[in-house]
Amino acid sequence: MPFNIEETTKNYIQYINQLNKKLLDYSKDIKFNSIDLTESIKTEKLNPEIGMLENCIYFIQLNNIKNSDAETICEHITNLKTEDKTTKYPRVNGITENGLNNILYIGKSKGKLKSRFKSHLQKTPKGTYGLHFENWINEKKFKHIDFKLYYASIDLCEEDKDTDILEILESGLHLQVKPLLGRSGH
Repeated sequence: MPFNIEETTKNYIQYINQLNKKLLDYSKDIKFNSIDLTESIKTEKLNPEIGMLENCIYFIQLNNIKNSDAETICEHITNLKTEDKTTKYPRVNGITENGLNNILYIGKSKGKLKSRFKSHLQKTPKGTYGLHFENWINEKKFKHIDFKLYYASIDLCEEDKDTDILEILESGLHLQVKPLLGRSGH
């Protein structure tokens, strides 16, 4: 065998343990800011100042929702995914057991946040995973919903920029919050 799997596993565990220490250090300093995202969805443009941020984790909260809105969004996205197999919508997770989840989506962006939000706010190539608001937000049944963006830019040191730190932070949020849409660990 060209490599020793036991040795590679031990090395990987050591790497994960070091990464976990860094994650805890980074998480102590993370502070989320927020903006109303509703106008950005309408104009298909993210606030330029926020759009220039890098190494971000974010989540989108639904405000002013009715009891059935979360389920309606999940059903609507499921139908869109069935009707249009070429557009890459996020995975539909559904509502939580208590049905109180108002978090639509959790994401991350290593590059400029505006680049990541193009697939959420603007018509982009159908092969790019995103919320693709342009295909569903103008439905009458969603007009009353307000969207709020919570975002945090993490000041990663140079050696950590190519690690999985952002992905793990995003996955931790996803596990805890259980958003309506999206998957953990991508």
